[in-house]
Amino acid sequence: MFEVGLSNRLLVVQWTIALLVAVVSLSVTHLAGADSFDHALAAYSEGRFMEAAETAETLGNSSGYALAAKSMVIHARYIAADPEKKQLLEQAIELARKAIESNPENADGYLWLSRALGRHSRHISKAQATKENYAKQTREAIENALRIDPQMSAAHVSMGRWHTGIIDRVGQLMGRTLFGARKKDALQHFDQAYALNQQSKSNNLSLAIGLI
Repeated sequence: MFEVGLSNRLLVVQWTIALLVAVVSLSVTHLAGADSFDHALAAYSEGRFMEAAETAETLGNSSGYALAAKSMVIHARYIAADPEKKQLLEQAIELARKAIESNPENADGYLWLSRALGRHSRHISKAQATKENYAKQTREAIENALRIDPQMSAAHVSMGRWHTGIIDRVGQLMGRTLFGARKKDALQHFDQAYALNQQSKSNNLSLAIGLI
């Protein structure tokens, strides 16, 4: 009886130790992940976009993939040499899709998918963009972002820019007929974006470019 009781107590102790080790491991992993995300955010805010993308991607979660896509789009647009832009944007598209696969309700994932697609469409022919339904894919991504977060000012900017981008490339008549792009809809989204976040420098710059 004594030996059986001792054996049971030892088993309980072993299970307790194993549980504590698991809890500590999870806590350390969570803290390390939080530190990595903060590091990626700091790198992004300081203009080290590729470092931010690499760090955020290693997190392997939806938020990390979305931040990685965002960082790569910004780097491709403003810093990368022309020969690199197309490849970087393709990588950003894949990262944004990973963000959505990891969490279908991540509005940022859809927003940066739309922006990666939009920038990438400028590096391929109109025929290829039409064949692969870039306009439709981009609009659907923005609509999903707004479905998840109707108050997302950046998504309203993107929707306005979608309308003006189509009109800029094919004209008002063809844009309206083929894609449903309308000047009045662009202005409506621009107004809403500005009302939601008047202090955003990036939003205001994008609005100004869209209006031009």
